[in-house]
Amino acid sequence: MKTIKMILFALIFAGSVFADEEKKINEYFPVKNGKDIELLTVSGMDVKVEAWDRDSIYFDLLVRVSSTDNDYEKIYIDEFQLKKREDGALISIKFDETNEDAGWGIGDLFKGKFYFSKEKSITGKIMVPRRNALFTDFRYGEISVSGLEGEFKLDGRSNELVINNCVNITELDNHYGDVTIRGSGGHLELDSRSSNIKIDRFDGPVHIYAMYSNIYINDIKGNADIETRSAETDVKNVDGNLTVDGSYCNIKVDSVNGSAEIAGRSGEIFVNNTQGLKIDAPYCTMKISRIKNELFEILHIKGRSGNIYLKKIKGNILVDDSYSNVSFADISGDVELHTRSSKVEAENIKGKWRSMTSYCAIELTGMDSELLEIDNRSEPIVVEMVSNPEEVKIENQYGDIKLFLPDDFEGEYSLTSRYGGIESDFPMTIKMGDSEEKMTGKIGSGSSEINISAYSGDIYLKKGIR
Repeated sequence: MKTIKMILFALIFAGSVFADEEKKINEYFPVKNGKDIELLTVSGMDVKVEAWDRDSIYFDLLVRVSSTDNDYEKIYIDEFQLKKREDGALISIKFDETNEDAGWGIGDLFKGKFYFSKEKSITGKIMVPRRNALFTDFRYGEISVSGLEGEFKLDGRSNELVINNCVNITELDNHYGDVTIRGSGGHLELDSRSSNIKIDRFDGPVHIYAMYSNIYINDIKGNADIETRSAETDVKNVDGNLTVDGSYCNIKVDSVNGSAEIAGRSGEIFVNNTQGLKIDAPYCTMKISRIKNELFEILHIKGRSGNIYLKKIKGNILVDDSYSNVSFADISGDVELHTRSSKVEAENIKGKWRSMTSYCAIELTGMDSELLEIDNRSEPIVVEMVSNPEEVKIENQYGDIKLFLPDDFEGEYSLTSRYGGIESDFPMTIKMGDSEEKMTGKIGSGSSEINISAYSGDIYLKKGIR
């Protein structure tokens, strides 16, 4: 019995083993200068496409097929061929496969075939004339393209695509496949999805539409437009304008020699060194630094329920926000702020300050502002002026106000507190009323005007730096 089992196993195993069939293809197709080249391929290729200085297309390929159906292997190899078609300014090469399909039937059981399989591979190199345009449709393959000077288009899918030193890339469609481009150029329209995209050193504008794709671009000589979602976006060194639309993304932008416009939601945004900036990004933490706002009249930030940090900004700033802590540092320009239910901090501001807030604790230090206006509710306000302002107007309900003025301050001041008290380091004339205390005064011949009003809060007018 044991011997019979071993013989049966040997027959089954022997019937399950199959050998590869393969064919080498070495073919040339002459191409006139200026003709467009079209490659109509098959799926699953692993090839290198390289440019050369000859007026011909050269295919150096190995075609291999493995199947449990030995007849199919022979048919596939015998019928596989390259077919050429010329139509005016186009030469088209089609990779032609058999229409037959491998099969498996009940009779295969008696041959020891208990399952069906089919595998094929096409590997090798394709050489194309350097200056001719190339259009192709690679799918589900590993493809590298290098050295092209003519226009290059790919209408493909799910390729691991690497492009080097191609100077006129126009359209790439490669959903569900990674794309790497280095040292190239053109006018790129890239359409992808659920992939990784890396572009380094591209001479020309770039538009990337790639949902759920991680995008990394560096050294772009032209405008860059990016649309993605739920992914990572990292942009560096754009010599042009930048737009990024990336909900649920972490977005990093560094060094844009132009303006940057960013739309996001529920992520982190880091922006450094641009010539102008606009951001609309609710539920995001934003860290913004070294902006020279030369291309927009106002650096406009719109947010909600995140944290906003602005540092080393040159230019006017407008922040529209709710429920976000907002921090300013080293700003040369006017600031306008609208927010609620947050904490506001600023230091070293050289420009006008206007803020309309509620339920916000406000602390401003190092203020070199000719005009300062604050309207707040339900939290304390602390302001330190390091230069004599032309006008200060502060109103607060249900919170204290503390204002520090320089030792050499000259001007007029009027302080009014209802249901609160007033303390001043400066000489005052006191006027008391029902539930209201008012103090006025003037020092020197300066034209500064200070008006402070509090409701259910105390006012402190202090001399010197905090």
